[in-house]
This record gives sequence, structure tokens and C-alpha cells, in this order.
Amino acid sequence: MGQLGCDPTTLDLHSNNSKLRHMTNTHENFTVERCTANQAQAKQIMQWRNDPETLAASFNSTPKTWPAFWDEYCEEYIHDTELTPIFVLKDNQPIAMLRFREIPNQSSKTTDISINIAPEFRGQKLGPAIIRTGIEYLKQHTTVAAVIAEIKSHHIASIKVFEKAGFTFLETTQKVRPEPEQPIPINRYIYNLTQ
Repeated sequence: MGQLGCDPTTLDLHSNNSKLRHMTNTHENFTVERCTANQAQAKQIMQWRNDPETLAASFNSTPKTWPAFWDEYCEEYIHDTELTPIFVLKDNQPIAMLRFREIPNQSSKTTDISINIAPEFRGQKLGPAIIRTGIEYLKQHTTVAAVIAEIKSHHIASIKVFEKAGFTFLETTQKVRPEPEQPIPINRYIYNLTQ
């Protein structure tokens, strides 16, 4: 796993050297851009993540604060060069961020996926196409064999989005949310990249 460092002086939100063009099997044509170690991108992600609708769907519903999120972003978001999160752009405007984290102790390289859609782009039925764009990115640029989505069992809208993106039901289980410690029923869905 390659390591990235964080440079607090890098402030450009979207640098042209990290853009990758991806066509999906949908009617959407998105640009994919790897997240980099700069504060403007981290602040954009924190803003989307702190949106009330996003917090309601998240396992940890505590809003993030700055500058603590900058440390979290550097240590947990962009530390792995293969699984660096990506922005999905439409007409060169960021509309979503997809984050991937490797799940250890699997027989083949498996990652989870989380999605943050910019609030102004919600309700436009872009979720499945955004997720499929992320899947195509993983197929073309990583060695990931499978992707797992963990969704709160009562969050039917998110479940439908992942099903429309091609994920299949794997199991229902529980995840314990920190502070306050509370079990949350979740549905796990899988997308096999090797088929």
C-alpha cells in the first residue's frame, strides 16, 4: 500500500492532473478525479458529509469539525494510493464522492464503498450511475475483486440505489455505532468485479 502525505498549502480544489475520463453503461458521462491531499477537497467532503440528510443515513451521525477532519482525511481517506477516494464530476462540477476501504481477511481483495452526493444533486436519480462509475473505476485502476455496501436496513432509498447499480443482497447483520454505543441493523450488498 502506497502512502500519501498531506500538504496543508495545497488549496486547489480540482487539479487537472488527477482527472480520468470514464464512460459507463448509462446515459451519463462522468469525469472521475482522485481525491488529493489538499484542504479544499477535504473541506468539500466535510461539508457534504455534515449535511443533515447524509448524517441521517450515516452510521456515525456526529458532524465533523475542522481542523480535526483534516487529520482524519489525511490518515483515513487518502493513505492508500490504490483505494484513494474519488470525486465524480458532471460537466466538470463535483457531484459526489466515493470512498473505498479495504476489508481485511478476505480471500480476495475486497473493499467497502460509501457515497456522498452533493445536496444540490440529490433527487435527480444519479445515484446508480455514480456508483456504476465508481465500479468501472475500480475495475480499470485497482486489483479489487469485490465491493461491499453496508446500508442501514430501514434506509430503503439507499438500498434501491445500490440494487439499481447492480449490487446483490448478501446478508442482514448488525453494526455497533460508537458514542453512544448502539446496535444498528444493516443490510450488506455485494458487487463482484470478477464476473
